[in-house]
Amino acid sequence: MKKLLALIASLILFSPLFAQVAPRGYSPQEHLYVKKVISYDKMKRGGIGLAISGTIITGIGSFLLVDYVNKSVNEYYNDFYNNYTDEQLEFQRLMGIAATTLGITALGGGITLWVIGSSKSRSYSDKLNSLSFNLSPGHNQQFSLAYRF
Repeated sequence: MKKLLALIASLILFSPLFAQVAPRGYSPQEHLYVKKVISYDKMKRGGIGLAISGTIITGIGSFLLVDYVNKSVNEYYNDFYNNYTDEQLEFQRLMGIAATTLGITALGGGITLWVIGSSKSRSYSDKLNSLSFNLSPGHNQQFSLAYRF
């Protein structure tokens, strides 16, 4: 039982080290490109999520501001429904401004991450699939030229 627990503990401790080793089919340069493609794909997905959430938050903030103007300007609306205190209206205005500002900021950052992640990912994918020139490929070869498609 102790040997089994020691084996499981050693696997848990050393498995992150094995996960960091480059796959045998890739050269170090190709492994770097694969890591960059994965990283920039994550950046692109994060940018898409940030852009979508920024759009939603901007819409909510705009709705709050429009509702604030409707409640504060329209006397018939205030007489027909409940009267709102100045503190409630001021809080709604500030929340509308804050949500709109936060949403526009998130939208701008999301679009930037989306575009940069997409272009860099495409660039490194093209580098992985393009022409490669290796000066020391094997034991008896001087150089090699390979085109991957």
